Amino acid sequence: MDLQLLSGLIDKQAITETLYRYCRGIDRMDKELLRQVFLADARIQYAPDHLARSLEEMIEWLWGHHLTFHHHSHQVSNILIELDGERAASEAYLHARLMRRKPGDRMEIYTVMGRYLDRWQKRGAKWWIAERRFLTDFFEIRETSDLLPEGSTLAVRDPDDITRDPSYEVIDRRR
Repeated sequence: MDLQLLSGLIDKQAITETLYRYCRGIDRMDKELLRQVFLADARIQYAPDHLARSLEEMIEWLWGHHLTFHHHSHQVSNILIELDGERAASEAYLHARLMRRKPGDRMEIYTVMGRYLDRWQKRGAKWWIAERRFLTDFFEIRETSDLLPEGSTLAVRDPDDITRDPSYEVIDRRR
């Protein structure tokens, strides 16, 4: 196999897994995991009126929104990556569902579909997001009754307690 082709496939897989780690970090509300995805001085724009000039500013802004939801799940797909040496660009489609409890056994379900437009930098053997822009393609809020049958539980977001969030027993965020 051509070594340049193999190297490109390895880089594309590393970028793809970094996108997956972002989704896990935001769904598990794991700030440390997000710090392993973005450069500290990354420029990040999730809304037309909000441009974060640093990773910490982005994390605080996202936490302000995501902590109002009890649960959320982000998935990325249709990932296109263009490599250019130690730099890359990608477009990844997002499908996210977020759930917020309302008074009286009612739930609000938010469905968001859009695209992450990312610029990447490779430092050492690791790829980092240097710039992100999020574009919303579809957004819906729907109210419904409580979706859970009696006695069932929803996953808990607690990266510091594996008894509450057993996903950290299976996948270690330090890798």
